[in-house]
Amino acid sequence: MRGLKTLQGSGIVLFGALSLLLGTAVLLWSLYHQHNLNKTIEAELRLMARDFDATISQQAKGLLITANTITLMPHMQKALAQKDRHALQDQWAAIFSTIRQEGVTHFYFYDTKRLTLLRLHQPSRYGDLIDRFSARQAEATQKAAWGLELGPMGTYTLRVVAPVWMNNILIGYVELGKEIEEVLNDLKFRYGHDLIMLINKQQLNQESWQEGLQMLGRSFDWALNDTYAVTYSTDNALLARLAPLADSGHQHVAISQKVTLNETLYALCYIPIYDATGKESAHMQVIRPIEPSLPKMSLLLLMIFGASSIITALWISLKHWSYQ
Repeated sequence: MRGLKTLQGSGIVLFGALSLLLGTAVLLWSLYHQHNLNKTIEAELRLMARDFDATISQQAKGLLITANTITLMPHMQKALAQKDRHALQDQWAAIFSTIRQEGVTHFYFYDTKRLTLLRLHQPSRYGDLIDRFSARQAEATQKAAWGLELGPMGTYTLRVVAPVWMNNILIGYVELGKEIEEVLNDLKFRYGHDLIMLINKQQLNQESWQEGLQMLGRSFDWALNDTYAVTYSTDNALLARLAPLADSGHQHVAISQKVTLNETLYALCYIPIYDATGKESAHMQVIRPIEPSLPKMSLLLLMIFGASSIITALWISLKHWSYQ
C-alpha cells in the first residue's frame, strides 16, 4: 500500500515535470518559429520596397520619353511661346484623353517662370506657381527632372518635368504625371497582399485632399485615422477595419503589429515612401495574412495535458506491473 502511494506521488511529480517540459519545448519552438516568420516577412517587405523603386524608375523613363517627344512638337512650341492656352488645349486635349488610358493622370504646360498656362486634367485651374522640387530642379539644371511628389490635392504622383526650347531659347516646361496606383496594383498582383497608401495629415489640406480624390474617382473618410489620410486602398473592406490602426514612427521597413480579423491573422507592415527630395512623406501599409504558428491556446493546453497524462499513465502501469 505504501509502495502504491509512493508510486502515485512519483506519478504526480512526473506528470508535472512532463507538462513543464512539453510546455517549455512548445514555447521555445513558438518563439523560434515567430523569429523566423518575422525575418521572412521583413525580407519580403524589403523586396517589395526594391520592386516599388524599380517600377517607379522604369515608369519615369517612359514618361521622360513621352515628355521629351512633346517638347519637340513645332505647333506646341509656337503656342507655348505665345502663352496661348486655348491653342494648347485644342492641340492636346484629345491626345491627353488617349494617354490617360495608359495611366497618365496629369498634363501641364507652364511658362519660364513656372506659372501654369494649362492643366489638361483641370483646365479651369491656371496661373498659379509650380513650386515642386521636380519643377525647380528642371529650372535649375535646364534638364528634365523627375520624382515622386505630393501634389496640392494630396495626390502622390510620379512627375516628370521637361524644359521646352525654341531656337535655343527656353520658352517653358511640359510636365507629365502618373498616379502610383498602377504600381501598387502591380505589387498587389505579384505578392498577393493588400495595400493602403497613407499620407500624414500635416502635409494636407482636407478640402484639397477631397477634391483630389474626387478627380480620381475615389472616396475615403478623412476621420478614419487621427494621423494619416488614405489616398489609395486595394481592399476597402479591410481599409475600414485596419487603417485606423496605422501608427507613426516607421522610418524603415517594419512589422507594426499583428491583428485577427474575420478569423484570419494579419501582420500590419509598413514601407516608407520617399519623395523627390529624399524625405519620407508617405508610407504603404502592407496587410499580410499569416498562418498561426500554434493551434489555439485551449487546444494547445489540452494537447500538453493529454500527452503528459498518457505518458504518466504508461509509466505508472509499468511500475505497478514491475512491483507485482
